[in-house]
Amino acid sequence: MTRPFRFGVVAPVTNGLAAWRDDVRRAADAGFGTVLVPDVPSWQPAPAPLLATAASIADVRVGTWVSATPLRPAWALAWEAHSLSVVTGGRFELGIGTGRPGIEDELRERGMDPVSPASASTGCARRSRSCAVSTVRTGTRRWSWR
Repeated sequence: MTRPFRFGVVAPVTNGLAAWRDDVRRAADAGFGTVLVPDVPSWQPAPAPLLATAASIADVRVGTWVSATPLRPAWALAWEAHSLSVVTGGRFELGIGTGRPGIEDELRERGMDPVSPASASTGCARRSRSCAVSTVRTGTRRWSWR
């Protein structure tokens, strides 16, 4: 099976939300197939509302550039990812990772212990498997993930 090659763009909010929405529209008009946003609580809005907004104003796939797993519990990330997949009609792509340069300082500022990349990845995978008990109700359909 062949898949079409798509180009994506990382679109952080740098000049306000109105300018960001214009950037999303311009990216879609220029042929980009995916709009990604960074997961940096210290200088960006939360990814979920941004991505839902992007999907509502342009016919593009949306996703996280890298969701930093040390910053949120695996069950919360799984719930958010599933919810975004539902509200975007299946156009959500989850990028996960263990962080970025400087994340150790950000974790310390939030009272969290820095973890090694290997530990964070293993922990996230293990905790994600435990999401079988989590269920989301949307409209008349019941969604669950394992």
